[in-house]
Amino acid sequence: MRWLGGLALLALTGYGCSPALDWREVRPDGAGLVMLFPCRPAVHAREVALAGRPTRLQLHSCSTDGVTWALALADVEDPARVGAALRELRRSAAGNLGAVPGPLEPWPIPGQTPQPDSGRVTVSGHTPQGASIVSRAAFFSRGTLVFQVTALGGQPAAQSLEPFFTGIRLMTP
Repeated sequence: MRWLGGLALLALTGYGCSPALDWREVRPDGAGLVMLFPCRPAVHAREVALAGRPTRLQLHSCSTDGVTWALALADVEDPARVGAALRELRRSAAGNLGAVPGPLEPWPIPGQTPQPDSGRVTVSGHTPQGASIVSRAAFFSRGTLVFQVTALGGQPAAQSLEPFFTGIRLMTP
């Protein structure tokens, strides 16, 4: 009975994960990265202009619990393009919400390539329909690979954001 009472208390306090969240490890091909997603991401790829050249951008994304969870990654192939690519990703993410990029907060990931344009940012904006929306995103690189990790939507609980952002691991080459 105590065990059942403990489970009921956890459910009432919101300590456990939301039933809508089904955490799993994702290992994108060729990324040298492992991260946690709260739902099964679909994978898409397309050519985009990034840091002055056409670049293949890979997107892993899913939506659950009122939030879209995403990882975008691209190989810009030239170390001189990495900083510009990170800045463009940040501007584009904010611009899609009709906002300007906010200040970057330091956000070190073991194994990342140090870049002044790496970090975490929160941006509030609006959807094309005018609804308020919040983007929490992180930008970082490893070698010539650039990454953008985003939680876009309502107000996910801290226990949802924490594993998504802190569960990122760069694998040793």
